[in-house]
Amino acid sequence: MKKIAFIIITLFNVITLAAQSVPKVPCTGCAGYGGMNTMAGFMPCMMCGGTGYMTDPNYLNQQAYERGRQMGEKMRKEAEERANNDPVQLLADGMKAIADGDDTKGYEKIERSFICFGNKNALFILGAMSELGMGTDVNQEYAKRVYNAGVKMGDENCKQALQRISKYGYWEANSTNRQGFRNIIINHIVNVQSITNAAVSNVFGGSSLGNNSSSSYGSSSRKCSSCGGTGDCSGCGGKKRYWQEVGQYTGHSTEKLIDCPICRGTGRCGTCHGSGRL
Repeated sequence: MKKIAFIIITLFNVITLAAQSVPKVPCTGCAGYGGMNTMAGFMPCMMCGGTGYMTDPNYLNQQAYERGRQMGEKMRKEAEERANNDPVQLLADGMKAIADGDDTKGYEKIERSFICFGNKNALFILGAMSELGMGTDVNQEYAKRVYNAGVKMGDENCKQALQRISKYGYWEANSTNRQGFRNIIINHIVNVQSITNAAVSNVFGGSSLGNNSSSSYGSSSRKCSSCGGTGDCSGCGGKKRYWQEVGQYTGHSTEKLIDCPICRGTGRCGTCHGSGRL
């Protein structure tokens, strides 16, 4: 019995301390009086229950912001998890990374698309990147093995890549050829209007790298509708941070410089990643 009484008292004290730690301000409904006197007697304020105080709105706003931030972070992680377990999306993200110049990220995404999920459409790109040293070391033997695996799986791009190697040899790993291959990826992205497996469905295994330009990539017809082509975050206008009223009530402004919750402090549009184009 004593143990139960001790637990009840402890819980009561914890709840009381928690309630006391919440910042309070004079109730706006009763101006801190707790209610009003009427002919029938004292009538407690319905907003504060007669205490004369209410929870600081700034505190409530901060709590709501934190809950929203945590929910947004959770949703972002869940979206990343889904993308990392979708072979088509992995290929799409990998191609987008290559187009944006992040070859290491592109290689990792595309490699995962095949190794973890057997996406044959990833094989030609893996082989080409191994030939050219994009996101990985130059490895012609590995490139040929990848192409052979693609041929066995019925990939036409890999078949033409092997024919090219047999007739002309491997692509030379230099900056000109790397940019030429990047332009191939860019042009396929633009042509299909979205990055899916269809982006590599056409044959380009035997393409000549020196004759590929990417003038259509990022054209005005593909302007990002979210930012209007500016590339800036719609929440902070590209400023990355802004001042917000936070913290406990002290009788004066308690502004704090916070990262924009929409772009998480990058200042870039989340749709086009700051490029202004889709």
